Amino acid sequence: KLAKTHLRRDSRLVLTDSTLIHGGASGLYVGSSATLTFSNNQISDHADHPVTLPAANVSDLDSDSDLTGNGLDTVRIHSVSTDGHRGTWHNLSVPYLVDPENGDVLAIKGGSPITIEAGTELRFRADAGLKVVDNSDILIAQGTESEPIRFVGISPGAGTWRGIFFESGSTENVIDHAEITGAGSLAFNSNNNRGAVI
Repeated sequence: KLAKTHLRRDSRLVLTDSTLIHGGASGLYVGSSATLTFSNNQISDHADHPVTLPAANVSDLDSDSDLTGNGLDTVRIHSVSTDGHRGTWHNLSVPYLVDPENGDVLAIKGGSPITIEAGTELRFRADAGLKVVDNSDILIAQGTESEPIRFVGISPGAGTWRGIFFESGSTENVIDHAEITGAGSLAFNSNNNRGAVI
């Protein structure tokens, strides 16, 4: 977890109009329960990801920051839950990588509606997936014809990641103008249900 800037658990940081360059690991590593204000930054030339953070902080990132030019040009989401945090996952200059440290499934839970902006790309590590847990949890993935939202595996081919699983019965759940590619690797439950969207 080496990083140029590391926010430990329960820490706070306002990072604006700044440049983080030439690092040996991630440009910014955000631990669980940290509070981050982030805007108009440039993070480049790091050996690892520009940013590694929990799902609860994804909506803190802004689309005006430049996160390109790193060894791994993805923003890595390392936690297994949104932990009740709500917000918009912006269309960044790089894709997101869903890579939970303590499990395979990123859960939208705790009464946390999550909106994903048009044009956003989410990549999933092998056998990772996305789960919308109950009726108070909502996924709004509203792309457009010219800017679809992409859900893909990090490896090409069929069945490289789990897919998207809805236990939420909310009528507000939406996937529109999206491309879901390569899902169906493992089941989400003991019924062995597998698919791109379940």
